[in-house]
Amino acid sequence: MQLRHALFVGLVTSAPAIARAQPSITECLGSSEGGQVSRDQGHLLAARAQFVTCGSDACPAVVKVQCAKWLGDVDAMVPTIVASARDAAGGDLDDVRLSVDGRVVATRLDGLPFSLDPGPHILSFDAGTRHAEVRVVLRSAEKNRPVAVQLGERSKPTPPPLPPSPSPGSSRPLPWASIVLAGAGVVALSSSAIVGFGAGSDLSALEAAPCAAHRTCSASDVTSVKTRFVVSDVALAVGIVCVGAAGVLFLGRDASESRAALSRGELRF
Repeated sequence: MQLRHALFVGLVTSAPAIARAQPSITECLGSSEGGQVSRDQGHLLAARAQFVTCGSDACPAVVKVQCAKWLGDVDAMVPTIVASARDAAGGDLDDVRLSVDGRVVATRLDGLPFSLDPGPHILSFDAGTRHAEVRVVLRSAEKNRPVAVQLGERSKPTPPPLPPSPSPGSSRPLPWASIVLAGAGVVALSSSAIVGFGAGSDLSALEAAPCAAHRTCSASDVTSVKTRFVVSDVALAVGIVCVGAAGVLFLGRDASESRAALSRGELRF
């Protein structure tokens, strides 16, 4: 247990004085002062590592004695936990990686306690695809606090929903070009009917006039009637073309939507 504790302290503090068997006088005094500051700030693991250094036999006797006393006090204050994990059936798991506040502290759970500073911590348990996370708040001098979790499968990210496809009976917006052409076609057909009706009426009146029998009617009157018939025919042709083009665009929208869906990979056969 002491070896496990020392290894964890080394990972947390990374103090070069720990690795040295014989610290210098300056390191002894610095560790003594630094340990007291760390202890007062609640960094008990860092304080413990520093008191171990200044409690070395290489340090002056007065410093060594005082650091040994502080080391005992800190050991009593450091909280410890015992982590465990179970599967869905309630069986114990040992092949579990444990991380504390994002740092891996154990690759297996062996049931032995390990030390942490007082305060809040996030413990993460990982065993393959199974994962659990728990938040704990440790109190000073709290010993062997059990932290048990049940590992479940990691939650898979939810894929974004697919855009709703229109039902066969749902309405779809008409192409704007189809609307414009249809409107122009209606106007042209209406104009053709109006002009043609007027030209037909004038022709009937002209044929009933006395000048028709003697072929003495004014050339301008005859030309006016013929011109309006031509305008009516042209308007009729334009109207038919516009209405036909609008119909083609309207019927062709399904084919365009199908090609677009195929390019998006949404079309199913």
